Amino acid sequence: MALVARRRFGPGPDHPVAGQFPAGPAVLAGWAYFSGRSDPRRARLIRAGLLAGGTCLVLVPVTLRNYGVGGELTLTTSQGGANFYIGNNELADGGYVFLPFVRPDPLYEAKDFQAEAERRSGRALTPSQVSRFWFRAGLAWMADHPAGPSASPCTRRGC
Repeated sequence: MALVARRRFGPGPDHPVAGQFPAGPAVLAGWAYFSGRSDPRRARLIRAGLLAGGTCLVLVPVTLRNYGVGGELTLTTSQGGANFYIGNNELADGGYVFLPFVRPDPLYEAKDFQAEAERRSGRALTPSQVSRFWFRAGLAWMADHPAGPSASPCTRRGC
């Protein structure tokens, strides 16, 4: 899948599955391989292969469906970055927060997140680019506020 995306969209961080598809199965396979260090090498390889294969078995059909419907190779949802940002921003308190630029209605959330991402970036964005924009914004906030997202929800909410 990643090779197909690379061929169609070219290399670089802006193609739709940049860093997505290869990372998940690879991380799981690495964990499966290295978690049983005392097991024989063959058993670890089989376990890692089965876990990576099973992950791909679930993700590939969803990704292909998303490509057929939206024209982009999106693993599961193009709203992942927005959801991540909701929990990792200056207003986050451990629960759902109403962001000033998002109407609190599921019917409008995706459109509002897209409009604000496009306003901030100064260009039109695809749904995958919008998701990546908000994921990066959440990561930037986390880097600037290391204790913020890790603080307990009760502490952050003042309960």
